[in-house]
Amino acid sequence: MHERSGIPFRRMTAIGFSVSLLAVLAGCGGTSLPRHAASDSSEVSDTAAAETKREAERPAASEETSTVTGAPAATSQSPPTVEQNMLASRAGSNASGNPPAAALVPPQRFRLPDDRPALNRDELMAEGVRVVESEHLILVTDLPLESVVDLPPLADALFATLEQRLGKLAPDIAGTKFQVTGFLIDARDRFERAGVLPSEEYPIRHGRHLGYRFWMNNQTADYYRRHLLLHEFVHCFLMCEFGMLDIPPLWYTEGIAEYYATHRLHPDIAKSEFGILPSSVEGFEGWHRIAEIRRHFNQEPSVTGELADIVPLQTVLHPPASKFQDDSQYANVWALVWLINHHPELQPDFAAVAACRSRQQYEDAIGEIPELVWKQLDQVWPLYLDGLHEADVAAVRFPALTGLRPHARNGDIALPTELVLDAGQHWASTGISLTAGQEILIECKGRYVVEETTKPWIAEPDGITIDYVDGRPLGEVIGAIVSADGTQTTSHIPIGTQKKLRSPIDGTLWLQTNDYWSKREKNHGTVTVGISNGTP
Repeated sequence: MHERSGIPFRRMTAIGFSVSLLAVLAGCGGTSLPRHAASDSSEVSDTAAAETKREAERPAASEETSTVTGAPAATSQSPPTVEQNMLASRAGSNASGNPPAAALVPPQRFRLPDDRPALNRDELMAEGVRVVESEHLILVTDLPLESVVDLPPLADALFATLEQRLGKLAPDIAGTKFQVTGFLIDARDRFERAGVLPSEEYPIRHGRHLGYRFWMNNQTADYYRRHLLLHEFVHCFLMCEFGMLDIPPLWYTEGIAEYYATHRLHPDIAKSEFGILPSSVEGFEGWHRIAEIRRHFNQEPSVTGELADIVPLQTVLHPPASKFQDDSQYANVWALVWLINHHPELQPDFAAVAACRSRQQYEDAIGEIPELVWKQLDQVWPLYLDGLHEADVAAVRFPALTGLRPHARNGDIALPTELVLDAGQHWASTGISLTAGQEILIECKGRYVVEETTKPWIAEPDGITIDYVDGRPLGEVIGAIVSADGTQTTSHIPIGTQKKLRSPIDGTLWLQTNDYWSKREKNHGTVTVGISNGTP
């Protein structure tokens, strides 16, 4: 379990869910739980009453048909529960007391009924609105067909990826395939006249989803138009089994939608990639997630160790409001989901989280992650954000969870001590816990290769001035101090050959040679680092 301010992590998530549930019930004015709630891509919905209204307006099961195939659609009747099957089994037992064979079959779970209203395509055409359809997406739009024709096949490709990585969806009780209707809006008045917009109480800032439907405003950049559509599609996919009320917390639902929506388009649409790290800003116009993260913290090196103001992990996991207020929050949850899916030391512990679709599944998976991993993640998180750039993912190096030397039994490393720093490592913990105001002397020596290409560049701890990274010489030994809970992180502290440092906070000292995280694979050699109390 992960603890924050003395409250176990799982208990906190349960408390937060209970509070949200009470708020929804108070807003609905009813006692039955709706199965969907509208959600805005820029503002997590507090509008679960939408589903209550839809339940009241839903036709009787005998009258309901599929808006896609015309075949009988899923009824609103739930499949039998385990208890109902047990009662039926007992009632159907034969004289010998043995249950019939059918009673041994576990009950089938189905996804929620597809209750999309039928589209009046003639009326849509009259308003200049067209319909483009694929197996898993009906796209309703007033944009030129040539600019949107690839979007439904792209959603199909994403569907295949989601089922491959997150697991197959439960079947529909009527036997129909999963399909979503998306409204891509350029001129809003056309959709208003056609009567296909959600009610005014559910405004669309960027995008909003409700059950098996979503609405999104057109975006000027082709990439971000695709990204936003895929983001909403992921929401519909993940919430079609348990509904909007029984879902993992905000960071996960928005983070995983952002993660899979970040894509690389392939000329053969079916071969497009999802859940990727952009290799450059070109081709990802309008996305801005990494730029958004980096503009929110101080990137200037500081000889005195001024704080960088990087958002702590706990703030990302437990946002201060029930809905996101700005784009930086979407950027941070994308970064977190990307980290736990790609960090080689974190991925095994978080693998089970990726397949979670209900609150209980999430809490069970989170509860299996050791407390030590959460503590390590608290510290690694700000250093990961510090180095985050567009890059070839195969070349990326991550901050290490394990330190350069194991801690002593009392948790501290005695000074003086000597450590060996790998020039290719992206931030490594010294394991030395400093207190605010404590003075230490750091001395570095060694020769190592940085960014080797056709000719190696030989660097020493002061770095080489032929190139600079974040305002300091390439290959220079630099440090950062991170508080135990990850809430405070200093800016880069230049160390070089020798540095007398007064720690501005209580925290652990981390070291690295100065370089981009995606170029460290070309660095070879080590630095010997001596750390002691006192003066030279």
